[in-house]
Amino acid sequence: MLPDKSPDLDGMTLAFYQKCWSIIKNDAIKVVQQFFQTGVFAEDWSVSNIVLIPKKKSPEHMTDLRLIALSNVLHKIITKVITNRMKPIMDLIVSELQSAFIPGRLITDNIMVFFEVLHYLKRKRQGKVGFMAMKLDMSKAYDCIKLIFLESMLCRLGFDQWWIHLLLQCVTSTRYMVTHNGRAMGSIIPTRGIRQGDPLSPYPFIICAKGLPALLKKYEHRGWLHGYKVVNGAPRVSHLLFADDSYLYSKATEDETLCVQELLGKFEEVSGQKVNHAKSSIFYSSNTTTVVQDRVSTLLELHSKHVNVSSLCPVCQSKDETILHRLVSCPEAVLCWNRVRIGTRSTRGKARKDLMWKEKVMRAGDIVVSAKRYLDQWRHAQNSNLEVSWPGIRGEATSKAGDGAKHWILLQINSIKINVDASMFERENGFGFGMVARDSNGFLIEVEVNG
Repeated sequence: MLPDKSPDLDGMTLAFYQKCWSIIKNDAIKVVQQFFQTGVFAEDWSVSNIVLIPKKKSPEHMTDLRLIALSNVLHKIITKVITNRMKPIMDLIVSELQSAFIPGRLITDNIMVFFEVLHYLKRKRQGKVGFMAMKLDMSKAYDCIKLIFLESMLCRLGFDQWWIHLLLQCVTSTRYMVTHNGRAMGSIIPTRGIRQGDPLSPYPFIICAKGLPALLKKYEHRGWLHGYKVVNGAPRVSHLLFADDSYLYSKATEDETLCVQELLGKFEEVSGQKVNHAKSSIFYSSNTTTVVQDRVSTLLELHSKHVNVSSLCPVCQSKDETILHRLVSCPEAVLCWNRVRIGTRSTRGKARKDLMWKEKVMRAGDIVVSAKRYLDQWRHAQNSNLEVSWPGIRGEATSKAGDGAKHWILLQINSIKINVDASMFERENGFGFGMVARDSNGFLIEVEVNG
């Protein structure tokens, strides 16, 4: 736990307990042991202050205020002990598709699966039946959970009755005092919900969230819902869970839509949670007809989200925005290069080809010799950390301090390195060049090849 968290009624932060632990250790341990023996909280331990922090300069509605709960440190210590005891078994009782708050699981794993599924939907253009992906956001997810539902889930998972009593005591004994202008007002006793900011709160929440995938598996087993496979031999995906955000996947048919509607209604009724339709959305595979999309969206009361992204260059609006285009062939780039009297060869490909092959300004053999000299110069510069001039490129010490030679330096952060290579074919009177762009870490950004 962080030592600089905001203090509660007694004004003592966790830093005080850490600094003075040698003095208060015995008393703090006695308080924690007393709770685990009696299962009762002292009245002042579970009181939390609610501080209203405005989200904007002139708040007019309660939605313009952010509520921060300041809990007692002794209460946090007790719930932290319970959390540490539950941590080793959470991986065994929580759905493998829930990636949040579970030790050993990364939320990025589900993100990768999500993008694979989304890619599958975008490229699915064949088949009479389309598929849909629903992104569901739970409104006030922590605040709406029914405590009787939490107790039922703990019993169903096989927790001991005494342990259930201790855990529920941490949740149900909560009282709130609203702090405003330096005064504490009222005493609010909640009848539902889990206190946010508590070390224990994520575990009861994801235990309650386990009810949704349990219902989904039941509907799948009976053949009422069908997930989909991104490739042959891959496991069937019907849902992904990101804490309070859920992604459901099924066929885009009216029958399965009604099953999803029924399933969500049952879960909302028993858990107390509600789907926030304003923040939820739905996405369809490419082979889903517009008529089906409109019908399904109406039944589920979800809106379809499509983000129009243009790949055209924002400067000229004529070609795709690639690194080569922005740096070389874009009219604005050409203008900039011409101002410094460099020009862009890629914009004069035909003229260069005519000059080189038809008028025989430079023979292919001469170009190879010239490229060889450049290569030798680069090799010498790699060994000496200097970029040398033409004479003495075979290793002679021609570079001197102050002679104007430039040092080779590493790429700066957020910079881009572009390597360009070329090939010449004298028999075909042709040539080609390629470009590779990498970031400062060496990761590939873009590859371009032109003939």
